Amino acid sequence: MDRFLLLIVASLLSGCTESQTKREAEEQSSLFKMNGELLYGEKGKFGIRKLNGENDEPEFPAGKGRHYHIQFLEQSE
Repeated sequence: MDRFLLLIVASLLSGCTESQTKREAEEQSSLFKMNGELLYGEKGKFGIRKLNGENDEPEFPAGKGRHYHIQFLEQSE
């Protein structure tokens, strides 16, 4: 019975941690649209988009080389 209760508590805690991590990642990633394209970055400062790779993979896959286009959007004075 103690093991069962421990298993339930551990699964609940891991679920909270995972959803919290997911929420934090969404808050940190800045995704915006400019000229009909989705860019990652900071609106008005810079934007990054992936030019190659598979459509169903993450935008920034770890351990794989990809070609990215970086646009600096901040205007100099």
